[in-house]
Amino acid sequence: MELITIRNKIEENLKLLRATSRELKIRSKDKAEAIGNYEKKIAVTMLKLRQGQVVELDGEEVAYSVTTGLDKIAKGVCYKESIALDLAESAYKNAVIGIQTVQVEINALQSILRYMEE
Repeated sequence: MELITIRNKIEENLKLLRATSRELKIRSKDKAEAIGNYEKKIAVTMLKLRQGQVVELDGEEVAYSVTTGLDKIAKGVCYKESIALDLAESAYKNAVIGIQTVQVEINALQSILRYMEE
């Protein structure tokens, strides 16, 4: 590899790293919002069930009874928010892995560049 080629690849990866960092900010916000939405939905659902209100789960009416756990019912009712939370967490983790991958490639290219310049 030529020095110019290596320097160009390093610069390309630095640009990619900056873009990926911006993506991580977006994913972090999405993850935080998903956590908040899920926690809020669980809390509201549990309060409704405790007050004897009927909630809906895929078109079925669900009410709290002493024989079933309130938290399990609430989590079941909030399954869509749970899925959204899992997807947001996965997207966040993928963005972190993407950043780490680019960093490793930059480090490798910098090592090659140092070796070639000697």
